[in-house]
Amino acid sequence: MGLPPRTFPFLPSGPSRRTRRTTPAPATPGDGDPADGGPARRPAAPAVILTAVAALTTLAALITLVGCGALSPRERDIRPGPTGRPAVITVPGDTPSIQAALDAAVPGDLVLVGPGVYRESPVLRTPRVVLRGSDRGTVIIDGEHRRATGVTVLAEETAVENLTLRGHTTSGLTVVGTTGRPLLGYRASYLTVHDNGRHGIRAVHAGRGVIEHSHVSGHGHAGIRVEHCDPCESVVRDNVTEANTIGIELVATGHPMTVRGNTGERNTAGVRARARTADDPGPIILGNILPDAPRPSEDVRALAPAPAPPFAAPAAAPPHEPPAEQPQRPGDPAGPPRPAVGIPEQHP
Repeated sequence: MGLPPRTFPFLPSGPSRRTRRTTPAPATPGDGDPADGGPARRPAAPAVILTAVAALTTLAALITLVGCGALSPRERDIRPGPTGRPAVITVPGDTPSIQAALDAAVPGDLVLVGPGVYRESPVLRTPRVVLRGSDRGTVIIDGEHRRATGVTVLAEETAVENLTLRGHTTSGLTVVGTTGRPLLGYRASYLTVHDNGRHGIRAVHAGRGVIEHSHVSGHGHAGIRVEHCDPCESVVRDNVTEANTIGIELVATGHPMTVRGNTGERNTAGVRARARTADDPGPIILGNILPDAPRPSEDVRALAPAPAPPFAAPAAAPPHEPPAEQPQRPGDPAGPPRPAVGIPEQHP
């Protein structure tokens, strides 16, 4: 006689919860069932997903570059000729701006500036680049008595030549290095520099330089000033300095330093050298015709011109106005730059 099965009234009757299955809901037409004519749903392939992500990433990068200006025309795009070979960048032919041409130049290039008045203050930052005017008298960088400096040179083995610098409040041309890293190698030649506030041509913390064949006039301090270089290994030669407070000034210049073959008049002082160290032999100064102006205590009546008669010709130009005709740099203006500046010859 068997026992009746035990029942638990608090447990639901029917199949065990472990074996219970949920019956799927009937599919509706067009719900993706191929039997009902709807398209079959397939999981996206991994390659498709990766391609979409890569496309979105590229698009985001392009938007960023455009926003930053990276895809806009670059200065170097104006440089003619193939890369790796010296080029002649013309102003205004390739670009209307001297600064844009200097920014596009690479070592070995020539920036050739055509006639015109350029109201800018270009800065030369690339080594072994030459900035040259096609005509000394008609290529003019004009400060309009508002801008401080005409041309600033910050790179080594560079040259500025055959143009005019006028009307700046501080200096026409400044070549500048630093105490810890002096600039080595520069040339300033065939320049007309006048009416630039304090200095005409100034080189500071710079050595192995040549300043030559330039006319510098009408400055409140020095026409040509070289300072704080030891050793300097520089030459100032064959220049004309007129109507400056000091024609040529050397400040803390270490040997060797040569000043030779320069001429001029109406400078308060012709050549001055100061602030040398005790053991420095001093600069070589020879063959110059740079007299100091008469001092107030001297009798200058014999030097004064006779009074002009009635109906005399118009007065001459101001004393700092340079002569209209100045010697041009010899050779083809578009010719290749001269070799890089080395240690210049110190003796005639």
